[in-house]
Amino acid sequence: MGELGRRVAVAAVAIPGILGSVALGGVPFLTFICGMVAVGAWELSGLVEVKGVRVPKPLIISCALLPVLGWYVGGEVVGLTLGVVLALFGGLFWGMWGVGAGLTGLGYLGVPGWLASVLRAGRDGGWTLGSVLVSVWAMDTAAYFVGRSLGKRKLWERISPKKTLEGAAAGLSAAVGVYLGAWKLGLLAWSFWDCFALGAVVGVGGQIGDLIESAMKRDAGLKDSSGLIPGHGGVLDRFDSFLFAVPVVYLYLKLRGLI
Repeated sequence: MGELGRRVAVAAVAIPGILGSVALGGVPFLTFICGMVAVGAWELSGLVEVKGVRVPKPLIISCALLPVLGWYVGGEVVGLTLGVVLALFGGLFWGMWGVGAGLTGLGYLGVPGWLASVLRAGRDGGWTLGSVLVSVWAMDTAAYFVGRSLGKRKLWERISPKKTLEGAAAGLSAAVGVYLGAWKLGLLAWSFWDCFALGAVVGVGGQIGDLIESAMKRDAGLKDSSGLIPGHGGVLDRFDSFLFAVPVVYLYLKLRGLI
């Protein structure tokens, strides 16, 4: 089976499982979000170690998980405070590298995981967070296939040589299309223009997240964050766009008074 075949096979199993956990909420969703954050933090520590910085994986993983678990236990202030304290405490043993690694895990993975939990807990939270996931997947798929077949102009060759402007435009259009399709079907309670704007912020924010993760891998000299997912690389490779899309969706909804 080729790379594309492995991608499709894994997606056919993983996507229903992930969307099912989002729809169910509770323990299934908590398991998914904590698993994503913890494994992503483990991969992040691996990228750091390639640069010659030895920071214990439990420190980064714990700092990333605390905002999520803290929110479920006592609210966002509890989780964020514990995460910052742990990162600073880690610096007592591993110096400023420990502080930096802990805070990176907290900000890069912990905060998006916490905000995803906040979105899921809100009114129509399953549809709210599910639309982010589906639009990100549609964006990645459209950018991949259009970029491969029609892409000519490089988006940012130094960071990601295979990404093209044509692929990025297709990804943005796909993200907007998912939101407008959900609005048309009555799955989202927001206005047409709010759905259009949400698709746009996901399409832009998600692709920025993809480029940032690509920059981290290129700096570390790695093709994938890990080989955990056949045909897809690692958790960071699959959820890099989601990690940036969730905060911008949350900010938009918050500023518009929709949550």
